[in-house]
Amino acid sequence: MANMKTYSVAFFLLALASCGPVPAPADYANRGDPESLLSTSSEVVTVSLDSQESLGELTDTLSKTPPTRAILHCPTADALCAQAKDILSKHKVAAQETGSGSSVTLLYEQTVAHACENRYIDNSVNEYNLEPVSMGCSLRGNTVQMVTDKKQFTSPQLLSPMDGEKAAQTYDDYLNPPVPEQKSQGLSGPLVTSSSPQQ
Repeated sequence: MANMKTYSVAFFLLALASCGPVPAPADYANRGDPESLLSTSSEVVTVSLDSQESLGELTDTLSKTPPTRAILHCPTADALCAQAKDILSKHKVAAQETGSGSSVTLLYEQTVAHACENRYIDNSVNEYNLEPVSMGCSLRGNTVQMVTDKKQFTSPQLLSPMDGEKAAQTYDDYLNPPVPEQKSQGLSGPLVTSSSPQQ
């Protein structure tokens, strides 16, 4: 009976010693996502609308580096505001209007990719069998570098609607395939057959 108690206490102490701190939820993250290699930066430039010179400054700024989008802080009935809106429209910059103030805010948003840790990292003590930090680094890096516009990962553009008429025509051709035309033999008259003379 004493041996049984000793074994029970030893088993309990061994189980207690094997319990370590539980890893954070970030340690269980999927390491194959290309979004983990992307970082977004934004910059704000404000141009005041108080004279015709400010419109020239706005035009020069848009010509050098076009922004992602713009916010018009001015009443729509104002002449300078209407001209600024026209300038933004000519440079194909989407503008949002607030209706008050006398300035234009240009927003520059950029998504860039950075390198990941593509090397062997010793993970010999791994009691929770977690993936190594460098797991999937080459796959993520190649996926990100194949896409020129990195914003397609963070805010992808909507696809245009499919050509429904062409799809319906293809389905109709599948249900009722067109009859292939027979090719002519190249002879205009009837075929001549030779027969052996009768005796």
